[in-house]
Amino acid sequence: MTDEQAVDTSVGGYKPTDMPCSTTFAAPHGQVIVEELGLCWGLTVRSMGFGRGFTSSFKQLQHGEVPKMTENYDDGRQESVDRMLAFARQLGANAVIGVRFDSNGIGQDSGLQEVLAYGTAIRTKSAE
Repeated sequence: MTDEQAVDTSVGGYKPTDMPCSTTFAAPHGQVIVEELGLCWGLTVRSMGFGRGFTSSFKQLQHGEVPKMTENYDDGRQESVDRMLAFARQLGANAVIGVRFDSNGIGQDSGLQEVLAYGTAIRTKSAE
């Protein structure tokens, strides 16, 4: 993707930040790991809310995607990533590697969704 191409965030997905974030355990391109600072995470618990939950329950009776629920879960993932990166910055990191997600419903029929993003905070420097 070039600088001129914008990420279409209407379809969901990670919104780029100034801190490299990767699911692998390798240093960002052109960098070497100087120090592993430890585990960092971001957590959010989200609710569909009465209005969204009520209308989504009708959509569930049909076959197919439930767009409002998808949007809510995607927002939760982004919020948890943002919080994880803020935690990493507090540790002195300039990148996060080994990023993973965990997501669980809380309580039966409560409409609450926990989203956790976690990874290893690292400090890097140029490989040159």
